[in-house]
Amino acid sequence: MKPSLVHLLVYYFILGGGVTNLVAQPYQPKYLREQNKTFLALTTNATSDGWLDFRPDGEVIDAASFATRFAKAIGMGEGYSLQLVRDRTDVKETRHQHYQLYYKSLLVEGGHLTLHSCNGRLRAAHSRIIDGLDLAVDKAIPEQKALEIALTDRKLTLSDVREHLPKGVLVLANVAGDYAKENYRLTYYFDIYANGKDVDLKQIQEPSRVYVDATTGQLLAKVPLLQKCFNPAHHHESTETNTKMSSTRTQPNWFQPATFNLLYPRSNLYLHSK
Repeated sequence: MKPSLVHLLVYYFILGGGVTNLVAQPYQPKYLREQNKTFLALTTNATSDGWLDFRPDGEVIDAASFATRFAKAIGMGEGYSLQLVRDRTDVKETRHQHYQLYYKSLLVEGGHLTLHSCNGRLRAAHSRIIDGLDLAVDKAIPEQKALEIALTDRKLTLSDVREHLPKGVLVLANVAGDYAKENYRLTYYFDIYANGKDVDLKQIQEPSRVYVDATTGQLLAKVPLLQKCFNPAHHHESTETNTKMSSTRTQPNWFQPATFNLLYPRSNLYLHSK
């Protein structure tokens, strides 16, 4: 597979009152970007969005040791770790394991590794490792300061939520949609449920997750926490049940669709900031 030409994308997005310009190459897994021939020789197919099909007649690759053995090839660097979040075996006895990506113990939104194996032998994988991250995660502003910024957006004060003070969670959030390292920010998010006699009823009915840049203190986005909306003014198109399968990949006969290949297709922040 020949590497694609390098296209520089300029992302413009508003952070508070200012505009930040980012230049980033479209995301490709490290093994494709660097054309790792040794690793790619183990596969029959490797797509730019991270799908890998391993040779059924080739070397047996142990699913249990894949992430460790090929850590460098898939982009796992210093400070990176994977945490198993789902593990199930389907009716065809294919095991599906979904790992969430962490960097210096902080969740990386959109980053994951999903393994599909039979009897321990890896058959396919979906890899989205955001390699090259180098963020100072210890430089965050105080949590209370970030909370005050988040509450201001909801026209609330600390006294309004005193009985259920929102807890800030530090994550690496994707602010531009592409999975290049340049698009990740150290971010607090707060799940805010309004509380108090003088708070508008609408605010109580619409709890939200508010993202605040943990370095600059700028408000990034507000994400509704309620999954269902009954407002007739909002139009919600129906979605296909098999949206988790990549359209760039042909399914082998043994594969069971719609498991959890893309549990985190994009960050919540990016999806709701447009």
